[in-house]
Amino acid sequence: MTVWSDKISSLSAFLSIVLRVAIALMSGSCRLSYTFWSVLGLFSVASLFLVSNSNSRLPRVQNSSSARLFLRDFEPLSEREGWVWLGENVYFTSDRGRSWSIVPLPLREGRRLAAVDFGSSINGWALLAEGTEEHANSLLLARTSNGGRDWVFIPIPLAAEDRFLPIDRYYLTVWDGGTLWVVQKLVSSANFSIGILYRTFDGGDTWQRLQLPIAEPIQAESARDLWLRGGPRGNEIYRSSDGGVTWVQILSDPLQAQLLSEEARELRMVSALVGWKLEREGWCELESEMSSSRTDSRQSLRCRQEERLWSTRDGGHTWAPIPLPNGQASLSTEETIQTGVFIPLSSRALGEQEPDAPLIAWMQGHGFDKCEVPSLEQLSVWRTQSPYRAVNLYIGGANRYCSNAALSPEFIARLREQGWGLIPTWVGLQARCTGHKHRMSKYPPKAYLEGRSEAENATLVAQQLGLTTPAGNGSVIYYDLEYYDIRNEECNQAARAFISGWVERMNELGMIGGVYGSGRALSQFADLPNPPPVIWAAHWVYPAYTPEATVWDVLGLPNDLWKDRQRLRQYAGGHAETWGDVTLHIDSNVMDGIVSFHFYIPGGLGYQSYFPFISR
Repeated sequence: MTVWSDKISSLSAFLSIVLRVAIALMSGSCRLSYTFWSVLGLFSVASLFLVSNSNSRLPRVQNSSSARLFLRDFEPLSEREGWVWLGENVYFTSDRGRSWSIVPLPLREGRRLAAVDFGSSINGWALLAEGTEEHANSLLLARTSNGGRDWVFIPIPLAAEDRFLPIDRYYLTVWDGGTLWVVQKLVSSANFSIGILYRTFDGGDTWQRLQLPIAEPIQAESARDLWLRGGPRGNEIYRSSDGGVTWVQILSDPLQAQLLSEEARELRMVSALVGWKLEREGWCELESEMSSSRTDSRQSLRCRQEERLWSTRDGGHTWAPIPLPNGQASLSTEETIQTGVFIPLSSRALGEQEPDAPLIAWMQGHGFDKCEVPSLEQLSVWRTQSPYRAVNLYIGGANRYCSNAALSPEFIARLREQGWGLIPTWVGLQARCTGHKHRMSKYPPKAYLEGRSEAENATLVAQQLGLTTPAGNGSVIYYDLEYYDIRNEECNQAARAFISGWVERMNELGMIGGVYGSGRALSQFADLPNPPPVIWAAHWVYPAYTPEATVWDVLGLPNDLWKDRQRLRQYAGGHAETWGDVTLHIDSNVMDGIVSFHFYIPGGLGYQSYFPFISR
C-alpha cells in the first residue's frame, strides 16, 4: 500500500500538508482562534487558485536525454601535452590544443567511464563502472599501451558490503605501472564526505580495501606519500606516509591551504611554471515574470554558462586559452529556465496582526546545499545572478559537521529579505548499521522514541532561529538520514521506527517532518504508520547545475510515491560553480515540493520589500 494513491490529486496532497499545520496551530486551546479560521480559510483560496491555474503550472517532465557536454576532467602532462575528458570521450593534444586526437575507449552498453588517468598519448588507465538498480556494482580497470587501440582488463574485487553502495563519484590516481588508488565516493548530503579506498601495488593483481577520512582525489608525491584535500568544510588536509593505510590531519600547512581555495580546485600544475586551469562562469537575469495573484509567482530566467580551459608557462602570471576538441574556445550554454512559487496565504493583508501564519511554500526550480552556509554577501550575489532559489541550512543535530556559526535570527531574516526559500535540515542520529559516530538504537521501540526526541530538539532550535512561528510551529524540517544497508533487517526496522517517531512527533508539534535519503531507503518509509509527507531524495546524475534535471527517476524510488508536489531531489554532488564572480562548492538540487518561507512580516517592512522576487 503506497502513501499517496493515484486517486489523490496534487491539490488534496498539498492542502493536507497545510491542514496539518493549521490544526496544530489551535492545539492546546479550548476554542478555535482567529488564526485557525484565517489559516483554514486559505484552503478555499488555494483551491480556487490551483484549479484556475492548473494549466499554467510548470510541466512535470521526465529527465531529459539531451546530450549536454561537460568538461569532466583534465590533466596537463608537459608544456605542450595534455588530455581532457569531454562528454563521453577522452582527447589528447601534443600542441597546446591546436589539434586533438580522440582516445578509443572500451565502452559498451551497461558500462560507463568512471575515471581516467593518462601519463602520455599511448599509456593510460580507465576505470569502468557497471551496475544497474537491479544488479550489484562492479568495477573494471582497463590499461592501454598503444593509445587505446587495445585494452587489458583487470577486475577490481569489491568487498561484499561495497557492491550495493550508492557510488556516483570515482577518482583514479596512478603513480606508476603498478601503484594505483581508486576512491569511491558515496552519495551523501553536503554535511558528509564518505568514501572507500582500494589500493594496488602490483598493477591490479591484488587489492587492499582501506578507510578514508574524506572522500577526495588522492594527490601522490610518491608511492607512499599522499595528500587529501577538501572534505565537507572544504578546508581539511590529511597526509599519509604509508600509501593510504593511515592518515594524519594536518592543521597548519600554508602551501596545502593555498590549494584549497575554490579557484585552486580547478588548477593542475605540472611544475612550478607550467599548468592548466578550468574556469567556469555563469550569469542569470530576469527575463519575465507572471503573477496570477499575490500568492503566486513564476519567473523566466535567462542564464548563460561558460567553461574555458587556460594554460600558463610562467607560474600563473599570464594565461592563454586552450582551444577545446569541439573546435570552440569555450563550452557555452544559454537557456531560459522557469521557476515558480505558490504561497498558501490568507486573503488578508500581512503584518503584525497575523504572527501565526504557516511558514511554508511550494517551490519549483533549483536549490543548493553547502555544509557551511555562505556569507550574506555571497548569497546576495547568487540570489540575483544564479538560477538557484532555495538554500539548505544545517541547523543542528549530533552528526552536524560544520558549525554554521553565522546562523542566527538576524541572519535568517536577512536571507528572507533577499528572497531565498530555505531548506532547514537536522543531522541527528544515523542508522545503527553505519559507521557514523552517533547512531540510533537497534531496538525499534527505543529508536521510535529517539525519533520523537530528535523532532523536539530540531523544532526547538528552529524556533530559536526564527524558522517557525513565535509559538514554535508552522514550518518544515528535513531529517538527514544517510545511506544504510536496507538488506540488514534489524537495522532497517530500527530506522523505520525512528522515522515513524520523527514524523509523528513533528505532526504533533504542528511541523512538517521531511526526510532526506537515498531512494531505496526512502521507499522503505512509504508504508509506515506515519510516512514522511515530503522527501528530499539523493541520486546524482549530473556533474553540475543542469536545467533539465527533475525530481523523477530516482534510483530505487518509484515515481508513484510522493508524486504530488512532495519532492526535492539532489542531482549533483560536490562541485564548484561560479555565478556573478562568486564561486561556491555546492551540491545541486531541483525542487517540486515544500520549503520554508517566511510569511510573517516584521513591523516597518512592506510586502513588496520583503518578497523582492515577487515584487520584480
